[in-house]
Amino acid sequence: MKRAALVVVMLVGCGDDGGGSQVDSNFNPGPDYDLSCLNVMPTAVPAVITEKGVLYDFTMSMIMPIPMGTISAKLPADNSEVGTGMTDMDGKYMFDVTGTGAATRYNFDITATGFVNTHSILNIPLYPSTMDKFLPAVKQSRIDALATAFGTTANPAKGALEVWVNDCGNGEFPMGTIQLDGATTQWAMFGGMGVWVPRDTLLQHLQNLAVGSIAGMANVDPGMHSVTVTSPSGVLMMTGTIDVKAGEWNLLVIYPGKPNG
Repeated sequence: MKRAALVVVMLVGCGDDGGGSQVDSNFNPGPDYDLSCLNVMPTAVPAVITEKGVLYDFTMSMIMPIPMGTISAKLPADNSEVGTGMTDMDGKYMFDVTGTGAATRYNFDITATGFVNTHSILNIPLYPSTMDKFLPAVKQSRIDALATAFGTTANPAKGALEVWVNDCGNGEFPMGTIQLDGATTQWAMFGGMGVWVPRDTLLQHLQNLAVGSIAGMANVDPGMHSVTVTSPSGVLMMTGTIDVKAGEWNLLVIYPGKPNG
């Protein structure tokens, strides 16, 4: 695979320093994460799980609900659909995902007018929750800015990839590392207002949105890729494979285990 540009995004305005490698003064080196749920996974779930939440526009740091978007739950093995729903005018969705009662991972494919098709991947099985969830989508401008930061343009024959790394309390994961296909590449932060700033750092604090710490790649070859996430102390948090789709915003959301036990 041709090496892609790996970057970290920060969803607060920290300014653009022209791409230097220094770390912002407000960077918190951590570690202040919670790994109490590491490798805690559901062994069984109801045969039908009701998914409900809100679909949000995550193009910029100011998120907004997305009306009339379509969400499809699919099995990673064969891409077969096991549930689908549409958001209302407030971006809210609710639909059933039909399974077998065994704990199973699902992907979510999202389409909405004006947004790039989203291929959302969760590294742990889907589980019942008493809390409303959310799903994200972005416009092409976020992907274009990501590619521009590394002196290239978004290639529709390849895919954009972001990896959101959470701890067990849905918090950030400072100083963690991510490898794609066993390679470590240049990291960067999101400078705010759509600006991606290349830097030589590890995962940063986001200070916003409670989505963990975010890394991204532009122009990733479509197909299967391995992903490994390691804590600052060397604890293996996740290792596995994902399917990157061409011309889409591919999002991998990582938890150490089932959040909140």
